[in-house]
Parts: sequence; C-alpha cells; structure tokens
Amino acid sequence: MAEPSARWLLMVDGAARGNPGDAGCGAAIYDENGVVVKELSRYLGRATNNVAEYEGLLIGLEPLIEPIERTSLCKVIRNLGLAS
Repeated sequence: MAEPSARWLLMVDGAARGNPGDAGCGAAIYDENGVVVKELSRYLGRATNNVAEYEGLLIGLEPLIEPIERTSLCKVIRNLGLAS
C-alpha cells in the first residue's frame, strides 16, 4: 500500500471500558490529499486503555511499513532517534 516517497497521515485511537476491560482500537490512513485509503479496527478483549492505544498504533503502522524496503525503514528509525 505505501510507497516510500508518498506522504501519509495515520490517525489512531484505542479505549477500554473499565480499564482494564473490554477494549478495542482503530486506525485510519489518509493520503496526501486527505482521502481515507484504509480504515482498520480490532476488538482486543480484556485490556487496559494504554494497551488499546498502542495496539491502534501497531495496526495502523502495519500496512504502511510492510512494503518499505529494510534500508528505508532503517533510515526512518535512525531519523526518529530510535537507533544509533
């Protein structure tokens, strides 16, 4: 789905009723024109609110990272300061 040179906007959310409790998460991916290109959601079962938020981020990143070459991904990680 993702082209390394394309710009994408990823919006994510997650919530738990009861914290911990029934939880779910979702993500929407927009192209550079603001058009929704993919919507994702997942029921998580019993989880905390923080776990639901993180899972929302993960399900949103999966379709964006999969097609990117390893070298491009390593550059992104270095630019984010996550690796030396």
